[in-house]
Amino acid sequence: MSKAFAATCPYRAVQVDDPNPANRRFSIEAVESVPLPIRVRAGEIVHHTRAALELLVYQLLLRAGVTNDKRLRKCAFPIVTAHDPLDKHQAGKYKAKMDKAIDGIADLARDRIEALQPWRPGNPGVWSHLSQVEELDNTQKHRLLLTGVTALQMRNFVLMDNGIAKRIPEAFFPILPGAMIIANDVKPGQQITRSFATDIIFHESGPPSGWPLAHILRNLNGMTRDTIESFADCF
Repeated sequence: MSKAFAATCPYRAVQVDDPNPANRRFSIEAVESVPLPIRVRAGEIVHHTRAALELLVYQLLLRAGVTNDKRLRKCAFPIVTAHDPLDKHQAGKYKAKMDKAIDGIADLARDRIEALQPWRPGNPGVWSHLSQVEELDNTQKHRLLLTGVTALQMRNFVLMDNGIAKRIPEAFFPILPGAMIIANDVKPGQQITRSFATDIIFHESGPPSGWPLAHILRNLNGMTRDTIESFADCF
């Protein structure tokens, strides 16, 4: 769905003068919003990915012999991205959160969930797939639909960063009103199509921003599945 929408050229690009006769410059004057069905579906995928982790804890409690309905309803897979274990206040809140979410599961499973927490040294923090799933799910569940924009894909280009040339293998740039797109070294008589958009990228804060929806959702889903499968020996 995302690539199909991008292929419709959902923007108005107007050619403007460029001082270099070998360049063709286009100004983006208007952009269509990403259709709601795409945004809703992205949110549903994120939510079901998060729910799979909750179901893991529910099954771990059943495996441990817990049958109390109230306890089972309150279980959850805790995800803590930032935590200072040396802060006594934070340490108390952290233990309370863990107990509320997973108290009653087997020690092996609890230790594994504790070890997976993104805040722990050696784990990737906000770059953890668990943190990304949590943040995206909270966004679409409590505040807004997930946002995306059509984007231009570029490969193998050089970016100047503080005077240092860096080769970038791949990047996506949002097509937004006011943006300028320049085609370089255009041969005389060569026609430039205005099919600039290649995909829809996340337009959220955090690690997913700037990458295609399908790519991010596929990766998060796959990594979450691997995480769940790593608990196989707990059953």
